Amino acid sequence: MKNLLTIILFPALVFSSCQQQKARQHQEAVNDMMEKYGDDKSKQPLPEAKPPSADIVNSGLMGAWESSLLTGDNNSNGVLDQEEIAKGTTNYKDYLKLNPDGTCLYTIGKLEAVYEIVEKDGNKSIELVMPDGSRMKQGRIILLKKAELHLMKFSGGRDIIVYTRVNY
Repeated sequence: MKNLLTIILFPALVFSSCQQQKARQHQEAVNDMMEKYGDDKSKQPLPEAKPPSADIVNSGLMGAWESSLLTGDNNSNGVLDQEEIAKGTTNYKDYLKLNPDGTCLYTIGKLEAVYEIVEKDGNKSIELVMPDGSRMKQGRIILLKKAELHLMKFSGGRDIIVYTRVNY
């Protein structure tokens, strides 16, 4: 019986630890961005914002979003499955507000940047352009509903970040 419990519990603990590590890595990247561009450390003017197309503005993508789930795309199908939801973590906190003029606020520190919707191979991705001109891939849009946004992030694996619309 003891061996059976070990066999059952060990993989669950390892997976839980992996999800927590993944959330920590994503959160560290957010913290690094806040350290680099937050407060008065980088008061460079933003690059010129290019408003997205009317199709993008009217798609429902504009507005404020907060992360509500981070999980791996374990079966690499590009879709959030029930098993992936169950294995996800809510410890990762992120914020993204896309404005129709091409400007945005990002991270929980609500830092300013410019964004672009980049289309490649029929997929649309959100890329942030920092005040110093560097680019940060926010993720490929895999689902957009009125109150929910799913982004696929390729950072050492295939992660799905679920954002929920907020009203502020």
